[in-house]
Amino acid sequence: MAAVGGAISNLRGCCVKNDEDWPDRRYRHDVALTAQVHYPDGHCRDALVSNLSLEGCRIEGWFRIGDVLEFTIPRIGRVRGQVRWALAGEAGIRFIGATADLPPAD
Repeated sequence: MAAVGGAISNLRGCCVKNDEDWPDRRYRHDVALTAQVHYPDGHCRDALVSNLSLEGCRIEGWFRIGDVLEFTIPRIGRVRGQVRWALAGEAGIRFIGATADLPPAD
């Protein structure tokens, strides 16, 4: 069992850049919502949101870290977010408010 805990710790180290960037977990809510993911090229697809907070969500699917996408989430509406981590068919999205919050362009 200790080996599993060590492996999880190692995975966290490769996925999380800075602990200060992440909100307190107690404000996250387990949900099961079907959201639409809107890609920059115009296509969209459905994805399951399994965890939601004011700052972001966990969503199922294959995403690239750093991508900025738009999401339509039931009872929330359309929001922009950046993929902050992606692992094994799930990703963490941090919602972005205004264009001033966008990451610099490559």
